[in-house]
Amino acid sequence: MAIAPIKNSEISKAEAIANHLEICQQEQIHLLGHIQPHGILIGINESELKIVRISENTTHFFNLPATNFIDQPLSAGSKLVCV
Repeated sequence: MAIAPIKNSEISKAEAIANHLEICQQEQIHLLGHIQPHGILIGINESELKIVRISENTTHFFNLPATNFIDQPLSAGSKLVCV
């Protein structure tokens, strides 16, 4: 069931935020199968804080292939400078 946005003049700010959050919760963004072009996706091993997966668009941001980051500590990303 789709929820129609409500005009802000009709409700309080808190109600407007709650309404927008409810609409956002219905977005199926996890089904898109893509990473937004302005970011990368990093999967980590939580107990070791090591990078176990990383999106291939890493090259665009760091001029390094994604494979360079696999099995590296998460802190390795903090030493890089975006291009």
